[in-house]
Amino acid sequence: MGKRTLLVFIMFTFLSFAHAQVGSSLFGFEGRVYLEEDKGKKVNISLYENNIKVSSYHTNYTGKFVLDIERNKHYTVIYEKEGYLAKSIIIKTHAKPNEAANVEVFKFDVILDKKESGVNYSQFDFPVTMIEFKKLLGQFDYNKEYTANMLIFHNKLLEKKINLAENK
Repeated sequence: MGKRTLLVFIMFTFLSFAHAQVGSSLFGFEGRVYLEEDKGKKVNISLYENNIKVSSYHTNYTGKFVLDIERNKHYTVIYEKEGYLAKSIIIKTHAKPNEAANVEVFKFDVILDKKESGVNYSQFDFPVTMIEFKKLLGQFDYNKEYTANMLIFHNKLLEKKINLAENK
């Protein structure tokens, strides 16, 4: 009877583990932060849920970051380092368990630009991109319309930086 009990326990543990993986309430996001072309070591990353700060930490010496965040939430992630323009992104994790059973880790990189004097950065008060679950893909992806609009703002900023550099 001891062997049988052990076998049942092992099977129950395996089934519980498999169920936890498929029905997991966490989604993974990871990538690297770059300070223009250099590795973004010790960049501060703050995670906000509905505008309430829930965690904060620094990237490692290679600029790597990992986020494991909950399903059915609305997050803002802010990347900051002194002397560089902070960037934020939105991550929406709204997905039903049966739609998102085998979601892969979503990988992306963040590049922080150096601040230049004389440049108005107010347009970057808004997140630069939005990542959300795409039911048809069964994966996370960028909200292309939002991201395209923010790219227009970013390109205008780069033009101003180039003009400032040429006029020095």
